[in-house]
Amino acid sequence: MAGEISTQPPPASALPEWKYDVFVSFRGDDKRKSFMSHLFRAFEHAEISCYHDVDSDQRGCILGPMLLEAIRGSRIAVVVFTTHYSNSRWCLDELVEIMNCDGRVYRDHGHMVVPIFFDVEPTDVRRQQGEFGRGLESSAAEQGKAKAAAWRAALDEAGNRSGWHLQNDTNGYNSTFNLLQLVYIHILGKLQYANAP
Repeated sequence: MAGEISTQPPPASALPEWKYDVFVSFRGDDKRKSFMSHLFRAFEHAEISCYHDVDSDQRGCILGPMLLEAIRGSRIAVVVFTTHYSNSRWCLDELVEIMNCDGRVYRDHGHMVVPIFFDVEPTDVRRQQGEFGRGLESSAAEQGKAKAAAWRAALDEAGNRSGWHLQNDTNGYNSTFNLLQLVYIHILGKLQYANAP
């Protein structure tokens, strides 16, 4: 009947096919040479298939089909929020797609979103306040209301997720190293569980 929600499973063609274990969304200028390089090295060492965008020439462009395919084809999305993440329209568009992929069909087949709050408060992401909020306002000023609303909704949802929070303080090396270990162990455990017979 019209208006009823189907309880039938989606057709096989609608189910995700995992091309990558992990997709990492991060603002390259913030962490490419430190935290991120160590995280990518840990994933590579553990033979975790990881997509990460390294083509900075595409920054500011509309998300291309290859990137959309990588987001949709990744079992786990790791989103590394930093103070300036919201300054990047590219990152915000990635986040919207990541959160769109976190719908029931994907979640039921093992998709998950893992946020890392690196030197930014989760409440600043969720409420779009402080320096993070000012960055979002700057990015949103150049876009239409619909796109800005989609960014805000994705940030709110991601900011409410359980994840890791790291303050970049004077004890940063130990804290960063500990966080890397936690993320690595968590992701590896999730992948091993998902791939178990």
